Amino acid sequence: MRILLLLIIITFFQPSKIYALSPPTLLSPTDNSTVTSSKVEWGLVENSTKYRVIMDDESSVTTPYKKDYYTGNTYYTPQLPDGTYYWKVKSTEPPSDWSLIWSFTLSSSTPTPTSEPEADPTVNPTPTVTQTSDQAASGTSPSSTPTPSKTPTPTKIPTPTKIPSLFSQEAERSAITSLEPLITKISISGTTPNSNYYLKGAFLKSGTTNYFGLTKVGNNWIKNNSTYSNQLQIQTDDEGKWSGTLELKVDSEDSGYQGSGEYLLKIARYDSGGSNLAWSNNSLVNITSNHISESNPETIVAGSSGDPVAKITPQKFVQVNNRLFTDNVSNASVAAVSKIASDVEKDQKSLFPFNIYILGGILFITLGVGLVVRIFKSSKIGV
Repeated sequence: MRILLLLIIITFFQPSKIYALSPPTLLSPTDNSTVTSSKVEWGLVENSTKYRVIMDDESSVTTPYKKDYYTGNTYYTPQLPDGTYYWKVKSTEPPSDWSLIWSFTLSSSTPTPTSEPEADPTVNPTPTVTQTSDQAASGTSPSSTPTPSKTPTPTKIPTPTKIPSLFSQEAERSAITSLEPLITKISISGTTPNSNYYLKGAFLKSGTTNYFGLTKVGNNWIKNNSTYSNQLQIQTDDEGKWSGTLELKVDSEDSGYQGSGEYLLKIARYDSGGSNLAWSNNSLVNITSNHISESNPETIVAGSSGDPVAKITPQKFVQVNNRLFTDNVSNASVAAVSKIASDVEKDQKSLFPFNIYILGGILFITLGVGLVVRIFKSSKIGV
């Protein structure tokens, strides 16, 4: 009976097998080819609604990638400078394995026109000399047919100089606390002139893939996972360049933040349509966690005279190296807290000699009273 029941359970509750989709088939450009367009195409994967395309300038195709793009199409045309690139594709909805890695060389420079061959004067016919009867009678030299001039060599059209692509960042500090903002200097070149782009800062724990961080836009702090159009907007100049600063800080509420330690810092760039994601170089930043706690309910602190010295209202304080600092300077300041501590210490010091005098007086009075009582008893006994 138990065996029959076990067979029934296995039959009805056996988990169904899940099979991954076949990887996309790469179509163009063909592997190891030289092309003038960066457009890549792949075959449709049955039932797939979204694909991920990765491009890199290294054959290993490892992070950070040159391009990391999601699309519902079976083609992608990124903006790339001339060079050799490696690419692969996979379906993400539903998931599939990665395709093979193909490579192509992009060469979009204007070709130099072929010069026409120079005319060879040796092949020109010998000028024909003719003499009229009048020239013969007068002894005048015969006239000759003029030699044809050489065909001019065409001027070569110079190849336009391409501005090299650059996207770099340099953090002003290598160590911060989890509440401190960090400013990084950014340089961009080789992009589309007079175009809008969006930037955001991100931290990453080495060995993980969960980016996190807050980017300052105006007076607001924008989370890393917010849409690209909410991030910091910039505009390139006439040469496709931009340089400036970006302010960011740790998003301690994000699951990517794992407490104190070393993290990678990098900057992400999107074009005006939110595609063509590009990453800057990495910086190593050491982050120290800060402890935040609520103060006690409203407390009145009095000085030595009994008058109120300061009033502390409920607010957040930050503990750094065993010292408390408020995270809202407009409500209280470190100086106010220090003044309260100083007044309490002064009160304790001022009471110290006063307490000695009181104890001495009490002892003197006690001895005097005892002496008077003794004398009184002695005189009473003598009587």
